[in-house]
Amino acid sequence: TNRNRNGPIVKKQETKRKRKVEERISSEKRSRNGSKDKPAARDDDITNKNNNKEACLSGLAVGNRIAFDFGNDIYFGCIEECDTNNKVNAEWNWNVGFDDGERYKFDYKDMLSSVTLYDKLKKKEMNSLHSEENNSNIIKSNNNNNKEVCLSGLAVGDRIAFDFGNGIYFGCIEECDTNNKVNAEWNWNVSFDDGERYKFDYKDMSSALTLYEELKMKEMKDPGRKKKVRKIKDDFIIQKNYVLSTIPKEVKNHFLQVGFALWQKRYLPVLFLGPYDVPPGIIRDEWLAAFEKCDNSNVPRIVYWFGSSNLKDAFSIRAKRSCISLEEGKRKGLLEKARSASDSNQFNKAWRHLKVAMKKPRINRSPLEKFKEEYDCVGGHQPDRLLVELEAAANL
Repeated sequence: TNRNRNGPIVKKQETKRKRKVEERISSEKRSRNGSKDKPAARDDDITNKNNNKEACLSGLAVGNRIAFDFGNDIYFGCIEECDTNNKVNAEWNWNVGFDDGERYKFDYKDMLSSVTLYDKLKKKEMNSLHSEENNSNIIKSNNNNNKEVCLSGLAVGDRIAFDFGNGIYFGCIEECDTNNKVNAEWNWNVSFDDGERYKFDYKDMSSALTLYEELKMKEMKDPGRKKKVRKIKDDFIIQKNYVLSTIPKEVKNHFLQVGFALWQKRYLPVLFLGPYDVPPGIIRDEWLAAFEKCDNSNVPRIVYWFGSSNLKDAFSIRAKRSCISLEEGKRKGLLEKARSASDSNQFNKAWRHLKVAMKKPRINRSPLEKFKEEYDCVGGHQPDRLLVELEAAANL
């Protein structure tokens, strides 16, 4: 889409860090500014209100931010993997990637301490920002140090809003460069929800964060917000139940089954998925739009390409005629077919991942960790998204 915006366009770039989780036992020592052990002591009084704690931790998702005090300082990171399927919460664990590159596996008590600390720090910062006489002016403080701390703490995935003159657009940070001691040299790559990308300087980002916090504060004061969130959830459940009830049984039987699909005239191993096995976004929306127009004999398939290095680009929608079952692929001789060296490497890598998936129960085959629906993102006291963001996205 063409927007009347000022500023340089930034092409989408590969994330600098590959998200490979290195499992480390909780007693492993960190080597930053002298050694420090992963904490041995936690406050026992955190054990109250177990139901609230479980609800809080079970709702965590990949990408959520946390903070942890390792004794010599507080470090920030984000969740890279969640395992909260066990009924016994003591068995829950999370893989956490810290901003300095270190990774740890957190147990239930670790994560509870992390979330508690992060929420406490966030609340303290927000109270500090909102304490000015004019509450609508969040960032424009007389104290430049507060602005620097706020902007230097921004991370990949954080949401922002920007007024381009013809309307307010929402997006998220894709890359941060705040290493320079001179904040005028700081910049951020921002991806907007309509697909456009821009490089923001310090002034741009200060304006963007100010606007987002103003909108957030206004929305959180709305007494009717909870009712609106509940309606979004109810509408989603109604739509989901209706869609699933109208999908032919033969199609639903393929969900979370393995097989093959055409990729540039070559069959590659895939996992077939349903519309609600993928998070809300482009793939689900495109499939639902196609499903409305097709007849029951030509329902398109959502496929996950085994062996994909970038999860964001690992999903596609394929016509029914471009997809075959595992058994049919074997009959076609796909496993013995001669290929070039590069094609063979790609196929064999995907085939290894397919065999691993086949050993799992169907319900556990999805490559995605637990993801949030839109009503999850806008719910709670510290929502990941604002209602006004959903409204803006619906109008794109």
